[in-house]
Amino acid sequence: QEYNDAAMTDHPAAPMPAMGYSSSFASPAAVSWNPTTPSILTFTRSKDRGMCRLPANETVNVATAVIYDTKFGDFEASTILELLDARSIHSGLDDNEKDLLQLSRMYRAILESYLEGRDQDGNMDDDGNTSEVLAIMETFMYLCEVFFYDQQNESVTSGLVRFLRMKLLEPTEDLSGIMESDEPEIEGGTNDGNSHLTPFWRVVRQLCVRGYTMDAWSVLSYHSLCRSDDPELVEGFALLKKLMESAPLPGGIEASDDLEEKSTYTQIDDLSSVIGSASKSRTGRDWDHNLHSAESHWNEWAQLVNHASSGASRNRSDYTSLTKLLHVVPQIKSCVLQVLNGTASPESHSHWSEALLVELLYKNPSIPAENISRRAEIYINMYHELNEEGKTMKCLLQSILQIMQFDAGSAVLSLNSFAQERSSMDTASSICHVLTALLCDLMYLSGSITKDSHGVN
Repeated sequence: QEYNDAAMTDHPAAPMPAMGYSSSFASPAAVSWNPTTPSILTFTRSKDRGMCRLPANETVNVATAVIYDTKFGDFEASTILELLDARSIHSGLDDNEKDLLQLSRMYRAILESYLEGRDQDGNMDDDGNTSEVLAIMETFMYLCEVFFYDQQNESVTSGLVRFLRMKLLEPTEDLSGIMESDEPEIEGGTNDGNSHLTPFWRVVRQLCVRGYTMDAWSVLSYHSLCRSDDPELVEGFALLKKLMESAPLPGGIEASDDLEEKSTYTQIDDLSSVIGSASKSRTGRDWDHNLHSAESHWNEWAQLVNHASSGASRNRSDYTSLTKLLHVVPQIKSCVLQVLNGTASPESHSHWSEALLVELLYKNPSIPAENISRRAEIYINMYHELNEEGKTMKCLLQSILQIMQFDAGSAVLSLNSFAQERSSMDTASSICHVLTALLCDLMYLSGSITKDSHGVN
């Protein structure tokens, strides 16, 4: 009632909260409303901008975020309601049906839908800051799923590989204009080594670096010498194909392996059916659910790659065909074999995440989760000067490292501080603060932030 009185005093036109709250602390656990006039909905400014710490006897498992006074339209109101509806449905499920991973993915799907609609409608703030913040929040939420919510997976490697490929790397070049050529490997540039690769070879290497070895072979199979009359060259390509198509890599070896199944929803009934079901985007790959088997298969495959690489370089009799192929097509060594056997230099990559991907895929896929942040930090420092980076990149990199260090509290505070500084006071800024609250809720439910924590958490 204290909150309701304050809301009516400060904002007589503000809608009354429809849900009560525990009297043991000063802010509501949740607020819902009937948006009869969504274009003039307002949130009451919080007097205390700090995060609430729950008393020892408090049972409400949600942390609140500061929500500033702002007016917003139907699109923003419906998005916030969808987010709160998703949480409400999840809260009403039996404990054995609750799935934080699926709930987080639903939040991201709602946010992505909002960003797409906001962009298509031209409903952007002048400088685009809020959309930039929301995009970073979506990336942040994805990485939290890998390290905090996906309890069924035995290793974070597969999830982290998919995250790096989907969220931090640009799409590969479009080769549609050159693949019909009789010699696509020489189209679009010179063909004189790794430093001046043609588009064809750049894409082959990029796909191998990202672990898409099946897709890399699909491109490589268009090489003009795959149709050669020389049986040794054909045999060499066949051996290469076998290595690339049999790679037991975490995250899968095709870009299609990364595609998450997103449920379509237009109303609350659809949300209910999705959140109450199992996470369909989970796979049955060994790296997710049978780590011992995955490691065994990977070790066998890595030995084959090393034998092929060393055998070809030493001109061993059982690798004569591959030796000849590397002599005729030297780009295969730098663009394929050196990547697959993990000997590609980190400096040869275009982004720190590529260097980390090569380590996760081809050097140490069994790396303990607690050691990943140190490896990531080494590669980030190799490619970025954090003190000289722009605020957006610095916030993103800082949050990534904090999540990898399992420091959920610091990560949320960094993101919240960035959102308050960068997001415009436009119609979308309220969504930033609602998402911060939902993030805190997810982290509390997953045990990443506890009500008994001290300091930052």
